[in-house]
Amino acid sequence: MQLQQNHVANGGFAAWLKEHYTYSAPQRGEVFKATILSLNGNGVIVDLPETKRDGRVPDRDLDMLDEEYRANLEVGKQVPVRILKNIGREGYVVVSISQGLRHADWLRAEDLVESGEIIEAEVIDYNRGGVLVSFGRIRGFVPNSHLAVSRRPTDEIKSKCVGRTIPLVVMDVNQRRRRLILSERKANHLQRLRRPGASHRQRSCLT
Repeated sequence: MQLQQNHVANGGFAAWLKEHYTYSAPQRGEVFKATILSLNGNGVIVDLPETKRDGRVPDRDLDMLDEEYRANLEVGKQVPVRILKNIGREGYVVVSISQGLRHADWLRAEDLVESGEIIEAEVIDYNRGGVLVSFGRIRGFVPNSHLAVSRRPTDEIKSKCVGRTIPLVVMDVNQRRRRLILSERKANHLQRLRRPGASHRQRSCLT
């Protein structure tokens, strides 16, 4: 303690202050891991240790969370958050859990591009170009050319896929453009390669 006091007294205060109390203002769009400090009528208050600030999650953002996730929010729980405003009401940084969770889904998708892991996802809609699938809290797209069928699927056929789960491989991810492309055809191909001696029946919601 005496050494620390001497260091400060000998002109090292600025350096000591910088080392222990450096403040980095959070920027809009940045994503941090936060810890819940309280849940009350003002929303959820979180600690942002990397910025030495507290953040507030507005009620409108909480309304975007599914009921199960929201019910499990508690003091001490760590949650991903995205910065919405540097300074908001009552001096808090305004943050979004829902956007933080979607960012985490994009990061998972990027990891799956590298690993080539086969996943399963539910078909939630379709359009002329292919089918849409649920991937966590974001949507992915499976083009017609990547569906496991030998002929061009019609809208009538694709409509029967809605609500069904299919094997997929993540092909391309671009979070900035909100682009997530997956392939059912490649997933079936990899399953055959990884189990060459096993009897394999091509899985598809269209067959």
